[in-house]
Amino acid sequence: MNEVKYNKLYFYILSIIAITLCYPKINAINNISIIVLGIIWIAEGKWREKKLRLIQSPIILLVVSFFLLHVIGLLYSHNITKGLQTLVDYIPLLLFPLVLGSISCLKKGDIYSIVSLFIASCFVATFICLLTAVKISLWDNLQTDDHWFYDLFTRPIELNSIYFSFFLGFCILCLGAYLFENVGKLSLLKRTGLFLLIIYFLGVMLLLTSRTTLIATLLLGAINCLLYLIKTEGRNVKALGSLMIAPILVVILISQSSFLTQRFSDIKNLNTSAVTENLRSRQKLNLPWSSSSAIRVAIWESSLSVIENNFFTGVGIGDTQEELVKMYYKNNYVFENGYQGHNAHNQFLQTMMTSGIVGVLLLLGIFMVGFFLAWRQKNYFYMTFILYVFLNCLTEALLQRQKGIVFFGFMSNLLFFYFFTKQEVKTKSKMAVYS
Repeated sequence: MNEVKYNKLYFYILSIIAITLCYPKINAINNISIIVLGIIWIAEGKWREKKLRLIQSPIILLVVSFFLLHVIGLLYSHNITKGLQTLVDYIPLLLFPLVLGSISCLKKGDIYSIVSLFIASCFVATFICLLTAVKISLWDNLQTDDHWFYDLFTRPIELNSIYFSFFLGFCILCLGAYLFENVGKLSLLKRTGLFLLIIYFLGVMLLLTSRTTLIATLLLGAINCLLYLIKTEGRNVKALGSLMIAPILVVILISQSSFLTQRFSDIKNLNTSAVTENLRSRQKLNLPWSSSSAIRVAIWESSLSVIENNFFTGVGIGDTQEELVKMYYKNNYVFENGYQGHNAHNQFLQTMMTSGIVGVLLLLGIFMVGFFLAWRQKNYFYMTFILYVFLNCLTEALLQRQKGIVFFGFMSNLLFFYFFTKQEVKTKSKMAVYS
C-alpha cells in the first residue's frame, strides 16, 4: 500500500473516532476504530522515521512511564482481573501519542476537519437530547421537569452528563478561538452563526448542570478574550464585546431558574462538617442530588486516608476502588446510591491512590510539559486546553472512564499538530511533541 492510501486511512479512521466519541451506544465502533488505527500504524512500517520523531519528544517518555507504572501496579494488585480491565482502558493514552507523534501525513486542514466533525457530532447529540425532552414534556404528562436536567437529559445518548458538558465546553473554546483568529475574515453571517452556536452550547451546558465545566469554560473564555484584545492592540473590540454577552446571559438564566440557583448555591452554602456527620450517621443521605459537592468532600476525605496509608506505591491498579470502598465503611459513610460507583472524583487523588507519589508526579508532568511547550510557542489555545482539562480533573476522575481517556489522548495530539504545523515549527523534535 502506498503512502497516499495510508494517509487517507489515517484521516478516515481519526474522523470516525471523532464522530463516535460522544455516543456510548456505538462505543464498539469507536473502540474498533482505535484498534484499526494501531494496526495501520504497525502495518505502515517506517520504524526508523517514527523512532526519530518519538525519541526527540520530551513528553513521550512521561506518557510511556505513566503507562508502565500502571503495568507495574499489577504486580502488587490483588484483583488482577480488574487491573487488566483498567489497563486495557488506558491503552489509548499510550497509543494516540505514539501514532500521532510519529506520523507526518496529517496537515492542518485535516486536523481542522476532524475537530469540526467532533463539534458537529456534539451538536447532533444535543439535538437528540432536546428533541427527546420536548417529546417527554408534550406526551408523557410527567409531574416534574427532571428530564430536562443532568443525566436524565442525556439518557437518549447514554452519555454521562458531566462528560457531555466537558465535551461541549471544549467545543465552545474551539469555536471562540476560531472566531478570534478569523474575525476579520469571516462574513457577518458566519460570525453570527458561530456566536449563536456558542450561546446554544452554553445553554445546553446549563441543562447539564455541571458546575466545574461551566465555570472553567466561562473563566478560560474570558481570559482568551483579554489575551486576544492585548494581542490585537484593541482592534475588533465589538466582536469581543458580543462574546462577553455569553457569560452575562448565563448568570441571568441561572438567577431565573430555581433549580439552577439551588444547584450553584450549593457550593456557597456548603457545610462540610454537617455533611460528614450526616454521612457517618449510617442513614440514607437526606439531601437532593444537587448536594454532590458536599458528597465530594466526604469522598476526598476517604481518598486522602487511602493515600496516607499507601503514599509511595499506591494500592495498585486493580485495588483502588476496593480500598476506597473499605475506607467509606471505615469512616461510616453511607451514600444514597451506594458505594461502588464513587471514585475519588479528582484525577490526581485517584492516580495517587493507584500509583503513589510517582504516578501523580508523572501525571502533573504531562500537564506541565505540555503547558510549557505551548507557552514557549505562544500557543494560547493549547494552554487553554491544558488548563481546561486540569481544572476539570480537580472535581472529576476524567481518566477513569473510557470517554475521558480517549478524549484527552486524542484531542491533545490533534491540537498539537494543528497549532504547531500552523506555526511551521522548524525542527522535527517539535513536530513529534505530545502536547
